Amino acid sequence: MKQNNLKDNLDHWKYINRYSDWMYRQFEKYIGKKIIEVGAGDGRNVVYYIEGREKILATDIFDNLIQSMNDRFGKYQYFQAKKWIY
Repeated sequence: MKQNNLKDNLDHWKYINRYSDWMYRQFEKYIGKKIIEVGAGDGRNVVYYIEGREKILATDIFDNLIQSMNDRFGKYQYFQAKKWIY
């Protein structure tokens, strides 16, 4: 599947960081040591919970976003981004 310009659009939304902060605060107390994020996009939310986990699997349907996340978070041995095939 070819990606549209969604990533470019998200990068231009100035308020998205405030929204991400708010989202994380809503779910923080429910996040455990093992995480699966479906539709992780470019990993914008991964940065909130990357530290101190046992296993993180982030998924998306676009290859370039999977590669971007693996490049960005690959230093964490417990992180892996994979393509969601449905």
